[in-house]
Amino acid sequence: PDGPTALTLAQKYPELSRADIVRFLVARKGNLKAADEMIEKCQSWRRSSFPLKKNEVSAAFGTKCFFPYGQAKDGSPIVYMRGGLYDANIATPQQYVLAAAYTIDYSLRQYPDQVNVTVIVHTVNIPGGPNQAADNNFIKLFIQVTN
Repeated sequence: PDGPTALTLAQKYPELSRADIVRFLVARKGNLKAADEMIEKCQSWRRSSFPLKKNEVSAAFGTKCFFPYGQAKDGSPIVYMRGGLYDANIATPQQYVLAAAYTIDYSLRQYPDQVNVTVIVHTVNIPGGPNQAADNNFIKLFIQVTN
């Protein structure tokens, strides 16, 4: 993913870091056209979603469902999700996805040379937490946004 293909994308998207370019190429198995389409889709989504509006995500962040958690052994930043704190009565799946995306983005900015992020999902019941069943709408949206 580092070579002429990366150079082509770096020239087209000078605002992206080397790690960003490599991340898109790895996600699309080195396919330049697919990586380019993914970048376009990502940038379009980012323009419509960021900067976050506090009133849209404060409830999701307030659940403390997502947070940065340092680095994994491979050096990638860790984003931790406590599923037992997800509460569909407090925030919508879209708000949780925005909170997750922001946390991932924040974590990657802390380690700018890292290409990957490690997401740990803790699925054990949390005493006093809502401990709701998995929200399929959130899962679908999360995969759509991160894919």
